[in-house]
Amino acid sequence: MEITKLPIKKAAPKRCKVAAYARVSRDFDSLLHSLAGQVSYYTDRISTNPEWELAGIYVDEGISGTSLEKRSDFLRMMEDARCGKIELVLTKSVSRFARNTVDLLQSVRELQALGVEVRFEKDGISTADGEGELMLSLLASFAQAEVESLTENVKWSKRKQMQEGIYHHTARSYGYEWQGDDFVIVPEEAEVVRFIFASYLAGMSPAHIAAAIDVPTVNGGQFTRTTVKGILKNRTYAGDRVLQKFYSHKPRKKTRNYGELPFYVLQDVHEAIIPRDTFERVQEIMQEKAERTPAKTFTCFSGKVRCGHCTRPCFRRTLHGKRIWKCRGNEIDRDCGARYISDDELRSITFSIFGDEREFLRRTERIELYDNCIKFILKNGKAITRSRTIGRRRQRNAGKPSSHDHTAEKES
Repeated sequence: MEITKLPIKKAAPKRCKVAAYARVSRDFDSLLHSLAGQVSYYTDRISTNPEWELAGIYVDEGISGTSLEKRSDFLRMMEDARCGKIELVLTKSVSRFARNTVDLLQSVRELQALGVEVRFEKDGISTADGEGELMLSLLASFAQAEVESLTENVKWSKRKQMQEGIYHHTARSYGYEWQGDDFVIVPEEAEVVRFIFASYLAGMSPAHIAAAIDVPTVNGGQFTRTTVKGILKNRTYAGDRVLQKFYSHKPRKKTRNYGELPFYVLQDVHEAIIPRDTFERVQEIMQEKAERTPAKTFTCFSGKVRCGHCTRPCFRRTLHGKRIWKCRGNEIDRDCGARYISDDELRSITFSIFGDEREFLRRTERIELYDNCIKFILKNGKAITRSRTIGRRRQRNAGKPSSHDHTAEKES
C-alpha cells in the first residue's frame, strides 16, 4: 500500500490592525497640505508593511486639540478601538494627539486597557514602554502650557488694541455689516431697528414687537422678546461700539463680561441708526420699568433642575396660584411633553433625603426631572432616585410602559 504524505499548510501569520491619527488646528492651506502629507505617509507606510493591516486613517481638520468634544474622527477612532478594530495607533506627536493633559492621559489609559498601543513617532514614545506615561505627562503639560501662554499673549494684544480704539472683530450687529474696516448700515435691516425703537416708545412690549416682525434675524431665526430687548439695549445703534462684552476665562470658552474686566466704549465711530436722544430715552423707560418690576426670587433649586427627557433647564412659574417647575421645552419651544412638578412636592421629596438646604447644595450637582420620578445627581458621582406622585390625568396610563419611565432605586 502506497502512502502519500501531504504537505502541511502553515496558517498565514496574523497581521496587526494599525490605524493613524492626524490633526491640524487651523484651515490654512499650508497646514492642510501638511495634513495631506501625513495621511499619504501613513497610508503608504501601513499598507506596505506585510505585518500590518490598515484599520483606518482618522483626520480632524481645523479643530483645536484642547478639547475632545468636536473632534469627530478622534471619537470615532476611540469607538472603533472599543469594538476591537484597532491594535496599534500611529500619530505624529503628543501635541497632535491632544494638548490637554487630562484628555491625553484618559484616552491613552483607555486604549491601554483595551490592549491598543499608541506610538508618538516624533517624540519617540510608545505606550507599550513602561516609562511612556511619565514622558507623556511631561510633554502634554508642556503642550498645554504652550497653548495657555499663546492664549494670554493673544488676549493681551486684543486688550491693547481695545485701549487704543483700533480693535476690529468680524461679528456684526443686525442693521450693520462690515465692508473692509467700516461698519456700514444695511438699509432693510435698519428699518426694522427703527420700527423696534419707535414701537417701544409708543408703548408696545418687546414680545408684541417681536410678534409683529416677519423677517429673519442675522442668524436666520425669528425675532423673540429677548432679541428685541437686546437691540433696544445695544449702544451700537447710537453710533458707539462697546468692546470686551465677552471674554475667555479658559481656551475657547466665551463668557459674558459682567464687570470682571473693564469695558472699552468707542463713541461716534460709525453712522448711527437711532438718534442718541432716542436711544437714551429708551434706556430711561426700560430702567423705570425694571425698578417697578418685583425682583426675581431665587431658591436652592435655581439652576439645578433639568428635564430628564430633553435635558433642557426647568424654570419656576406660577400656575393657578401655585408654584411649579416646568421644562423650557414644554413652555417655550413646545416640543417636550414632560410633566411639571409642584414646588411643594419637589421640596417634600428633596428634604426627605437631605436635611436642609445647606446639605442639599453641598451634596447635589443637579436634579433630573422625569414624568414618574426624580433623580438627584450627587457631586460624588452617585445618584438617588425617588418616585413622583402620579396626577389624575396620568392614572389611566399608569400601568402602561413608557420610554421615559424610571423605576425608583436606592442610592448607589
